[in-house]
Amino acid sequence: MAYYRHAFTGQLEIWRNQESIEVLLEDDTLSPTLREKLNYAVNARDFAFERLALPDNGSYRDFVDLKRDFVVWNVFATPELSLTPLDWCYPFAGCFGYRGFFDEDRAMRRAEALGKEGFEVYVGGVSAYSTLGWLDDPVLSSILNREKPRIAEIIFHELAHQRLYVKDDTTFNESFAMTVATAGLRLWIPIQTGNLAEIAEGQQRERDFIKLILRFRGKLETLYSSDESDDKKRTTKRSIYTELIAEYRLLKGTWNGDSSYDEWMWTDLNNAKIASISTYHDHANAFLSILERYEYDFTAFYNAVENLAALQPVERTACLNALSKGMDVKRACSMVVGLAQP
Repeated sequence: MAYYRHAFTGQLEIWRNQESIEVLLEDDTLSPTLREKLNYAVNARDFAFERLALPDNGSYRDFVDLKRDFVVWNVFATPELSLTPLDWCYPFAGCFGYRGFFDEDRAMRRAEALGKEGFEVYVGGVSAYSTLGWLDDPVLSSILNREKPRIAEIIFHELAHQRLYVKDDTTFNESFAMTVATAGLRLWIPIQTGNLAEIAEGQQRERDFIKLILRFRGKLETLYSSDESDDKKRTTKRSIYTELIAEYRLLKGTWNGDSSYDEWMWTDLNNAKIASISTYHDHANAFLSILERYEYDFTAFYNAVENLAALQPVERTACLNALSKGMDVKRACSMVVGLAQP
């Protein structure tokens, strides 16, 4: 109950501090930087509705100045020899592979307690979250603190959660939303001004980094599911993480001095961190293959994914895993009505 009181208080603070973006933009005293970013967010929201077929509702029409860097801090926790994150369950929304806190100190205390219980933990600050359409989500100052392309990407991601949400399947939901956001950004960038080549380079670095992490996630999963003794697993685990760091150094050497991922890599690298990446990207390639089959017709894509979501969890995951390995959509998911033929 203490957690839910804390969560309600955090959400109530956001409600109380919402200001209409339309009204703010009419204020001559508004700072030029904030005006520019609010206009950018408004345009991204309109693009999400018009081109990405995402919900056109009251979301992202108000602004909240949080006066802090992040809106929530998510706590991920995994056992020492597993990449399966702990689930936390909530009324109506179901279970998630992380626990969100509006207060950073509270999140750190929870992580510390889990660490004492033997779990590996990771606390990550989050710029936005979705209320899944139950409420109108505002543009937060933590969103506007990001670079312009990321502002659009976050709005696309959170609106995707409103478009489709599967109870008790965090990886499905986050990978789906990540796919919509990434694909939407590819369509959005060409119609914007700015250094498009630099943005494309950043996206490629992100893809390379995620690919590296997921490859080593596979090595760890193979180890943890093996018949080796726990002591042997611990020794091999340390070797795998050492190899991951070495390969990251090599990859970083191709990035012309970019160090965006250094802090993440050099600070407490563990299973919980790897699991946090997997949660958002595990099925992204699978969803992208479906979207490409429908030639970026987002309405048709959503209909197909809704059919996929209606499957039992085991069937749903099997289909996505097959697609992630490069199998043809028709062969991998022919059991899903609407996927067999575009």
